Amino acid sequence: MPKYEKFKEDGKILEQLAESLEKKENYYSRLEEISRELDGHKDQIEKINSALPESVSLPVLFDYIEGLSLNNGLFLNDISSSVAGNAGRAGEREDGENNSIAISISLTGGYSSFKDFLSAVYNSSRLIDVKSISFSSSGQRQAPGTASMGSAPNSGEFDFDVSLETYVFPKKSIPSGEAKGVPSGEAAAEAIPAE
Repeated sequence: MPKYEKFKEDGKILEQLAESLEKKENYYSRLEEISRELDGHKDQIEKINSALPESVSLPVLFDYIEGLSLNNGLFLNDISSSVAGNAGRAGEREDGENNSIAISISLTGGYSSFKDFLSAVYNSSRLIDVKSISFSSSGQRQAPGTASMGSAPNSGEFDFDVSLETYVFPKKSIPSGEAKGVPSGEAAAEAIPAE
């Protein structure tokens, strides 16, 4: 009888291994299915990553804003920023909250150019909020009796002070059960049993 019991025990082990193999095959086929599904949404994922990047390079951000202003016929006089939230540097997040970057810009140009600039900011691939706008006639900032270079006092040019805010959202791991049908963490370890 010992050989029969050994055979029966080996059969149970073989059954467990077959079940384990089936779980692994199902898990990997689900991962492949999700990968194909994500490949079909690359454009949308890139838009989201552009709108809420993991980190921010302030020179690149400043260059982007300068490009928006120049493309819309405005002159960028000044730009500055400050990082809100619990970040040591722009783009580093220490807790689960979004970090925001406040940007102050000073522009000079015509009203229609400024409207075009605001439209470009609104339609930007980056998530940028306009927090406040103030403006004055370019001639109002000059000392009495002086004229600005290239514009007469009533030339239709304005000085615009704009406060913007953009956001950084570093990726964090998804807790188990949140990913659609894909286990992570301990659930993944249970889904793929060790041999």
